[in-house]
Parts: sequence; C-alpha cells; structure tokens
Amino acid sequence: MLTKEQDYFWVRPALVAAKQRQLALMAGAPNERGAAYAYNVKELRNREKAAAENASVPTS
Repeated sequence: MLTKEQDYFWVRPALVAAKQRQLALMAGAPNERGAAYAYNVKELRNREKAAAENASVPTS
C-alpha cells in the first residue's frame, strides 16, 4: 500500500464511510444521515464482510 502508493485492496466502503463521517462529526459537521448510515444496516455489513473474506488475493 505505502510502497506502491495504492489504496487498500480489501477496503469495505461502508466501514470507510462510517469512519469518515465520525471524523467529520467530531470536526463540527452538521448532524445528518448520510452514506455512513448504510454501515448500520447489518445485511449490508455482512455482505461486504463475506465478499472480503471470499475474495481471492490479487496477483501483481
């Protein structure tokens, strides 16, 4: 990631959105429902987790 300057391959979009929203709220952003709310949907969370676990390792 750091040596190739690439994003993390197995990133879970809803988790990243939730973390970014938490940081924005701590920085004073208005309290509104947004993309991070999707992380609270258990079905979506489980689907992303399963996809990450079942994904094959990329070859470079």
